[in-house]
Amino acid sequence: MKQTRIVAAFSLSMALMIAGCQRQSQLTPSSPYGAAQSAAPNLPSNMSTSVQKATPVIVLSTTVSTAKEAPTTTATQTKVSEVSFREDLPQADERVVLQGVARTTLEAALAVASGSEPVLLPEDTTAPLMDSLPEGFRNSCTAIMAGWGGTAKWTVRVLFSLHRVEGTEAVLTFRCASSAKGNENYYDERPAIVSLTPETATLTLVPLAKAEDGDPTLYQLSFSQAFRAIGAQLVEVNAYHSTDNPCCDGGDEESGNRLMSFDLSTGKQVLTLDQSTERDNHDDAVEDGDTQTICRAKISYLRDRVGNVGSIETETQCTENEKPLPEVKRQSYRWNVDAHSFDELK
Repeated sequence: MKQTRIVAAFSLSMALMIAGCQRQSQLTPSSPYGAAQSAAPNLPSNMSTSVQKATPVIVLSTTVSTAKEAPTTTATQTKVSEVSFREDLPQADERVVLQGVARTTLEAALAVASGSEPVLLPEDTTAPLMDSLPEGFRNSCTAIMAGWGGTAKWTVRVLFSLHRVEGTEAVLTFRCASSAKGNENYYDERPAIVSLTPETATLTLVPLAKAEDGDPTLYQLSFSQAFRAIGAQLVEVNAYHSTDNPCCDGGDEESGNRLMSFDLSTGKQVLTLDQSTERDNHDDAVEDGDTQTICRAKISYLRDRVGNVGSIETETQCTENEKPLPEVKRQSYRWNVDAHSFDELK
């Protein structure tokens, strides 16, 4: 009888264990992610986190929610923000080879665009030209509009072109503007030197300043003059620059006209002269602490008997709040034939 009772007890225990396993299998979903979702509604809200930690979901949730990982998440978000917003066009210094439609349409456009009158290129010429540029430069206009509002629009103008037997050389300007009302007078431009010969076609983007992050300065370009130096054809462009930018309000402001000379044969900038500058400084800590400084330069181009510019002299006078400052700054530059640049004389 004792053995019979032991066998009966053992059989009853096994039956209870099997029944428990069957009930557990009915409550547990086949997907590990579904387990937490099914169990959570039957538990108090303050226990939902512990349920997630008991399932594979915890691997996903804790990597985001732990305090240790929080700074990494914040840094990543800041990096994305920097990529998606710009204050100005990049100061690119790159040369690209134009091929296919980009070359043929530009050749056709420059065949009729000559001299120093600005010519707006048609869209069927602009589109393949933009496609030939570096991706970062192409996308920069859209990044600027993230702060301005409106749709980004690229246009290309010919500031100067010269037709010779060996080929065509030209100065283009790429303009980034917004479609938003109220921003019609705001845009940013960068120049490019084009060289078209029977053998090749190249376009060189020319920087107007040092590449700096967070620079709100906008440039508006126009033709100034063309002149020769020994061994070089030079084109001078007037670059009006201003820190008045729709992206940024308040603070000190600076603007002015900067004359930049480019060598068509090398696609390089050979001289930069500040023709005029205006700085408005605001000091909220001092009553009537605003200061306006204006500087203007007289520029003389000294030529040889055949018309080549051999040297350039400047004389700059400044005023502060309309009162002349005593210092008059004088500078002289001489053309360096070997280096193809103007060197300042000390």
